[in-house]
Amino acid sequence: MVRQSARSLACEFLRGLYAYLGGIMIHRRAVSSRLSQALRVICLSAVLGMACLMLVACAGKKTREADDLRRTVVEMASKKAALPEVPGLSVALLRKGEDTPVCAAFGNAALENPTPLTTDSRFKIGSVTKVFTATLIHRLIEEGKLEYNTPISRFFPTYPNGKDITVRNLLEHTSGMPEMLALAQVQQNLARYWSAMELIDMVAKQPPLFRSGTRQQYCNTGFLMLAVIAEKITGRPYGEQVLDMFVGKLGMESLVVGVDGEVVPRLANGYTSNGSKMQLPLQPVLLLPRAQATLKPHRMMWCAL
Repeated sequence: MVRQSARSLACEFLRGLYAYLGGIMIHRRAVSSRLSQALRVICLSAVLGMACLMLVACAGKKTREADDLRRTVVEMASKKAALPEVPGLSVALLRKGEDTPVCAAFGNAALENPTPLTTDSRFKIGSVTKVFTATLIHRLIEEGKLEYNTPISRFFPTYPNGKDITVRNLLEHTSGMPEMLALAQVQQNLARYWSAMELIDMVAKQPPLFRSGTRQQYCNTGFLMLAVIAEKITGRPYGEQVLDMFVGKLGMESLVVGVDGEVVPRLANGYTSNGSKMQLPLQPVLLLPRAQATLKPHRMMWCAL
């Protein structure tokens, strides 16, 4: 109520000043030019002064709101971070219309050698990378270089029933392809660096799970293919395309592209829980070769919140 009253008084004051200035202009011939100029300067100074006061009040309000928001974020996140199955937690909350997020970090980035987690820590984003892959594909579609209904046989001519599986099926997880991470060969050799074409060739030898377009089932294989498709169309490495679009054009400067074996500064470790203790997950490493370079196609990025 007090804040609203102050705003109302300020508005009334400004309206009064504008009316007064208007009166001066109407009767300017009856007042000497020197006096009229002095009055205008006085009134203008008063208007500017009131405007400054209002700006200061607004700034103070925003500061209080930001402090309240930070307290709320810290309070809620700290409760989650206190759970025994949460080794560390980093939170970034960006309000609509603002540019600077509220950031907070709790716990440890590594349990082996306790290292405090900070807001600058980087995290492997896992399958969230599919969002980046899909964005590259959608850009190619917008540029007319690809279509949703383009069959994968255009890029993988020997893949069984490739004419019946489209780019849309890959994007929407409706291809019916077997899951590459569930292949017996992969499960039996989790430490091996598998190339994209090795995995695609192994999947091609398996019977489809269902006819494309009739069901939906989450599938990493399809997004591996999409990464290869993006490379084949552009002639550029997948990672280079990601960096160009998301770092170069969109300013996501904390995004890093690499492979699991790479040393990444400020990288937080990931863990799983067997119910009683934390343990490091063992996952297959997937590589996408291009000339002499190797890039991981869909679980390859790290970012700081």
